[in-house]
Amino acid sequence: MLPIRLTFALFGMFWGTWAVSAFDIQRFLGLSESQLGLLVAATVAGTTVSNVIGGTLAERRGAQRAIVIALAVWGPLVVVVALLPTPGPWMVGFLAVVAAGGLLDVIVNIASAGMLVGRPGRLLQVHASYNGGAVVGAAVAGLALAVDDDLWRLPWALVGGSAVVLAVVVARRPGWVPAVTTGDHVTLRDAASELRRSGLLRLAVVFTFGAAVEGGIGTFGVLYLRDRLDVAVLAGAGAYVAGQGLATITRSVLGRTDQRVAGTRAAKAGLLLAATGLALEAATDIPAVAAIGLAVAAIGVATYWPLLSAVANGASDRPGLAVGGVSAAGYLGFLLGPVVVGAVADGFGLR
Repeated sequence: MLPIRLTFALFGMFWGTWAVSAFDIQRFLGLSESQLGLLVAATVAGTTVSNVIGGTLAERRGAQRAIVIALAVWGPLVVVVALLPTPGPWMVGFLAVVAAGGLLDVIVNIASAGMLVGRPGRLLQVHASYNGGAVVGAAVAGLALAVDDDLWRLPWALVGGSAVVLAVVVARRPGWVPAVTTGDHVTLRDAASELRRSGLLRLAVVFTFGAAVEGGIGTFGVLYLRDRLDVAVLAGAGAYVAGQGLATITRSVLGRTDQRVAGTRAAKAGLLLAATGLALEAATDIPAVAAIGLAVAAIGVATYWPLLSAVANGASDRPGLAVGGVSAAGYLGFLLGPVVVGAVADGFGLR
């Protein structure tokens, strides 16, 4: 389970640095809110395909080998993009990074869900590694940006380099990650058919909307505090760090209940809490209250992804394909969320 936890942590670090540095990246690229949202949305096609490819790769090659391949692809891409000095190539590289991240994300979701069948609480604890990584990434990014606006590149380079090191370590430890059920080559249509056959289409829709909330928070939560409420970078990063820290605790504490965690019910409660937090952030001009709202929203979104993945895993006799399908739906929402927020921001204001 350690390599899966470490992979989740690295992925969380990446998106934690993005959450804090999105404001600085927006200025580097010279984009409006809607254009920044469209940049994230442009990755939808690649990530949707990579999610299904990840499911196939995990089934046919085994979860451990699939994790090594995904880390070996994603890590160097993150380092290269961190070093690109001009907006055009950077945006192209960003599309590749997020697509490769989608591949990595679905593989570790399949591996963790498969290892913890019928134990959604333990799955929550594993996913807490993502939030813990987001805390570290956001904190490092905040400290770097407090020194210089251009140092948002440094945490990305650290994440990418760490991913390469982890790929080498995992490759040298055969049997560290249990295998996933072997399957044949599948397509996007196969994934959709499996969701329909297993009665998971409604779950995939819920997954999409929940991930849209998470994506909107990740891109515009701290950006709103820094741009609209003139919150200093360390204070904005601190709000995000506090939220992800509480999300880590939430997942860890809920995880101790193990079998008593009701997957869909707890996921719905989490999404309701996220909506409440976002409403609080948008309704106030007081930075401290807005920061609390952001933290509450982060706690809310902490529950739905692992719990709904567990539901999908238990509902299908092809868990790799099922989790890959719902993860693809989730990633679609995660990337479309910033588009919706950005479009509304340009037309009516980010609030």
